[in-house]
Amino acid sequence: MNSFWKYQFAAAVAMAAFLVGCGQSARESAVVTGTVMYKGKPLPNAEVYLLPKTDVNLASHNATTDEEGKFVIRTEGASDRPVEPGTYVAVINKYVQKGDDPMSATNIVPVQYTDRNKSPLVVDIKLGTNELARFTLGN
Repeated sequence: MNSFWKYQFAAAVAMAAFLVGCGQSARESAVVTGTVMYKGKPLPNAEVYLLPKTDVNLASHNATTDEEGKFVIRTEGASDRPVEPGTYVAVINKYVQKGDDPMSATNIVPVQYTDRNKSPLVVDIKLGTNELARFTLGN
């Protein structure tokens, strides 16, 4: 009888640990949507990065724009860190290759938008859906 209660207690502790672990992996996450424009047109296949402005506890996130320059950043899997509320700097890159030489790829985005320390694209993210103002690069 004594060993029965030991097994019951061990099972209860294991279940509690499992439930606590599951709760931590299901943290709330924001969803971020936006559009990147370059010289008045949508910028397809550009990499958009959201980098924490000052809070080192926040994770960086990224997405690739579609043919209309639109992107969505969200937490995809249980192992991904959630997109948490905070202030982020957006950095954008779009590499274009000339001819068949992969070494000829150059970033066509103006340098101020490619450097986290120079980018004027600062956004505040809140829980829920965040539709960002259009990122307009160049004239």
